[in-house]
Amino acid sequence: MDAKDFIIARIDDLSKRTKGLSFRYAYDTKTDFHIVEVTPEEICSGSEEYIKLECDIWAAFYSLFPKEDLLISDKCRTNDMSNIIYEKHSDAVNDSSNRRDFIFENNNCPAAYSLAL
Repeated sequence: MDAKDFIIARIDDLSKRTKGLSFRYAYDTKTDFHIVEVTPEEICSGSEEYIKLECDIWAAFYSLFPKEDLLISDKCRTNDMSNIIYEKHSDAVNDSSNRRDFIFENNNCPAAYSLAL
């Protein structure tokens, strides 16, 4: 498993374990950072459970990929999200009937993911 697969798997896990959050994952080629934006910020910062889950992701990521960089933040205009790799929206309630998941293909990213139809 590479860093991108790890991040996508953790986003999927977070999405199942939390409600009402949206995740956008991009890779910034200029800074070589994996960026995950999580919104809305009010839910993230107000949830002890979410904060612990995020800390566990950080610890596991840096243990497995010590030469990679990961930024998990709320939506920020300074994040370069032009290279979206993956996007996931957790349900507001435990109902997956209207779940929307997206995998983007971006030829500017060496590890872009595409959805097989």
